[in-house]
Amino acid sequence: MENTTLNPAAEPDSAALAEINGNTEVATQPSRDMGGVSLLSDTGSPLSMAEIRIAYGVGGAVGTGIGAGALCLVTGAGDHKLYQELAPVGKPMTFVCTGVREVWREWREYQPGVLPKEYASLDDVKAGRYIGWDGKPESLVPLTTTWSKPFGQGGEPPQASPCMYLQMLVRKPENIDAPEFCLNLGGHWYCPAWMRCAGSQYKGVQSMIRLILMQDASNRKVAIEDARPDKVFLTLTTYAHVKNGKSIFNLIMAQKLGDNNKVERVPDTFLDEIKRLVLSAKDMPEDNGDIIDAQ
Repeated sequence: MENTTLNPAAEPDSAALAEINGNTEVATQPSRDMGGVSLLSDTGSPLSMAEIRIAYGVGGAVGTGIGAGALCLVTGAGDHKLYQELAPVGKPMTFVCTGVREVWREWREYQPGVLPKEYASLDDVKAGRYIGWDGKPESLVPLTTTWSKPFGQGGEPPQASPCMYLQMLVRKPENIDAPEFCLNLGGHWYCPAWMRCAGSQYKGVQSMIRLILMQDASNRKVAIEDARPDKVFLTLTTYAHVKNGKSIFNLIMAQKLGDNNKVERVPDTFLDEIKRLVLSAKDMPEDNGDIIDAQ
C-alpha cells in the first residue's frame, strides 16, 4: 500500500468533511451553473415593508422637494431614509388593507429619540405610566384619555389616545418608479407597506375600517374580530386646514369607486395571490424615533 503523508495544517473542505461524517446535507455547494435559485424556506417573508407617511415641514422630507401634506413612501433606516412622493394633498392613493392593529398611544410633543409608549387596552393605559410624580403616592396621576374640558372650551388634550396601524398593499402611481413596487397583482404593481394613523388622523381612518369590517362580518356571518379588511379597494387622501395659523393635515379614507360608480371589490384571485405571498399582519415595524405626528 502506498504511504500517504498528511499535512497536519491542512483541513478537509466542507464537502469532504461531510462525507467523512456521513452528512450529505452539509456537502451541498452552490451550483457552478448560472441561473439557479435556491432560497431558505424558514427565514420568514422575503418582502420588506415600506412606511407611508405624511410629509411635514420638519423631519426627513425637508429638502426633498416634496410638498407639505403629501403622502410619501419611506424606505431605509435611521439617517438613510428615502422619501418618495405618492400623492400630493387632495389626490387619492389607492391600496388594499391587509391587516389592522388598534392600540392606545401616548400623546406627547415630538422629541428626537423619545418614543411614545403604546398600550394594548384602556386598562393598560390607566395602570401604565404616571405623570407629575414626585415620589409621594398621593402625587400619582394616570394618563388622561379625554379632554379636561368640553369641546370648544379650551382645556388640556388627552395624554393617550387611540391609534391604528394599517398593513397595506399600495398601488403604484404613474409618477413614481421604485423597486419596492414588486408585486404584480391584477395588472397593477403594488408595494407592501404599513402606516400609523394617530391623533386627528385616526378619526378619518378608524370609522371606514370599522365599516368595512362590519360589512364583511355581516356578509360572511362571522364576528367582527374574524372579519377581513381586504375585500374592497380603498383610497387615502390628505387634506389641509389652518388652525391657529398652523396647517393641520388630516386623512380621508374611502372605498374606491369604479367606472360604474360602484365600489371596486378585490377579486378572489388577487386575494389568493396575497395569501400565496404570505403577507402576515401580526408584526408591525418598531418606531425608530424619526416620527412626526400631526398636532
